[in-house]
Amino acid sequence: MSPFTQGAFPEFGGTWTEKKLDALRRYLRAFTKVSKNRDWNPVYIDIFAGAGMRKEEHDEVVEFRDGSAKIALEIDDPPFEKLIFVEKNPAYAFSLKLIVEEFQAEDKAGIISNDANLVLPNIINGLDKMDRAVLFVDPFGVEMDFESLATVAEHQGVDIWILFPVGLISRFYLTRKQPTDEADIALLNRVFGNGDWESLYDQQTLFGDKRRLEDDAGINAMTEIYRHQLTKAFARVAPESISLRNTKNRRQFELLFAMTNPNGRAQEIALRIAEHIIKSA
Repeated sequence: MSPFTQGAFPEFGGTWTEKKLDALRRYLRAFTKVSKNRDWNPVYIDIFAGAGMRKEEHDEVVEFRDGSAKIALEIDDPPFEKLIFVEKNPAYAFSLKLIVEEFQAEDKAGIISNDANLVLPNIINGLDKMDRAVLFVDPFGVEMDFESLATVAEHQGVDIWILFPVGLISRFYLTRKQPTDEADIALLNRVFGNGDWESLYDQQTLFGDKRRLEDDAGINAMTEIYRHQLTKAFARVAPESISLRNTKNRRQFELLFAMTNPNGRAQEIALRIAEHIIKSA
């Protein structure tokens, strides 16, 4: 059964999507190469895995682009010993199943159709002591709860790439006027992990009447608040991130890197690779 004819694939994305996935692909290749000479089991975890591929249509010609799950399945030097895909959408989860079958990877690739925030702590708790994992956190919007993400620190062998939706947050939740709606405040607290985002409204030089939070200065301040939260949860966090912009040159996402390993040598290797990818993106 071909996934191209039987699967359901999203049609959103663009050049920023390819930039994000290229960074992931480069890190996964480097990660598994390092694993060759180490006594550990390389694991890939994708908690907003989507359908594994996406569609693009140009002049009535449909093209299929690799998604993160398919990229991870294609890594073969060496391959991942275990892959875990989480996708809540049943249609996308079915498409993932078809792709896994195409790679004949049913024995090592598992698909969980559930809420990522609910299952992520269980996935981390289920990792073996000798497992070393790359976790890709790629929500479409504001689905990722910081409290759930922070549980990853319970395993000291996880490298994390996190897509932070700065564009959506700045346009719809962090506006010129400080939010007063209880639902919006609760959502922002859930995404950021606490109420530190409120400090953005104290920075009048950045966010007065003449400027909005979607300006680069506002996005930078917002990202630094989130990065600071990551530094409190994880052993190391890369000091820079990859800005992903749409066709109107507006920043949509920031792609950040963090890790849980407390070993200094392990941190040095992972950060050197991640920072090279970030600076060359």
